[in-house]
Amino acid sequence: YRTRDPTSAPAEFFSSQIIAILAAILFPVFAKAREKARQTACLSNLKQLTLGALMYTQDYDECFPRAMGYNSPADIITYSGEWFITIQPYVKNNQIFNCPNANYSVFYSGGSNSNALGYGVAYGRNLAFGSSRTSPGPSLGSIPSPATTVYLMDGANNYSRLMCPATTTACSFTSNYNWHNTRHNDGANYSFADGHAKWLKLDGAAGRSNSGSHFCFTFHP
Repeated sequence: YRTRDPTSAPAEFFSSQIIAILAAILFPVFAKAREKARQTACLSNLKQLTLGALMYTQDYDECFPRAMGYNSPADIITYSGEWFITIQPYVKNNQIFNCPNANYSVFYSGGSNSNALGYGVAYGRNLAFGSSRTSPGPSLGSIPSPATTVYLMDGANNYSRLMCPATTTACSFTSNYNWHNTRHNDGANYSFADGHAKWLKLDGAAGRSNSGSHFCFTFHP
């Protein structure tokens, strides 16, 4: 017959408490690290997609892909009227149209969605890059500051817009029409017309607190 060591219970109790404390400390750290990794993967996606669009411009008189506005998914497919269709042959990787935090199987437009492409789209386009299926997108030369003009961003619709700063009167964007501007660590990823991409908070993306980026061609930092 073996008696239980009276000191083992307190030791086991303190060990379990230490494990619980360490878990409470480390789990949020691990979660944040995983989210940072997803944010980085998303940023890489946007950069590759924008470089694909810039490759497109070299084949089409330096014009960005044509774009559509509040149109049905069926119309977009019929007229190949959005960047996520026209640049697909240039990127040849359907997975990069999806953000790791979204994993969509459809694309959204006109208040509806469609899975007809066979891949999901978790990024939106700056509305300033067009809304007419019959016209090409803007030319590179028509954009005064490509390095500070947003092209693509985290989203769930074919296009987005953000208000210009209150001090700007030349811009027609007077209201917000966008989604998922806090998809990554209280901010979102944005790419720019020159091909680079970075994470920004909403005010920084629209130029309200950071003059290094904007949506409207007529706003100059």
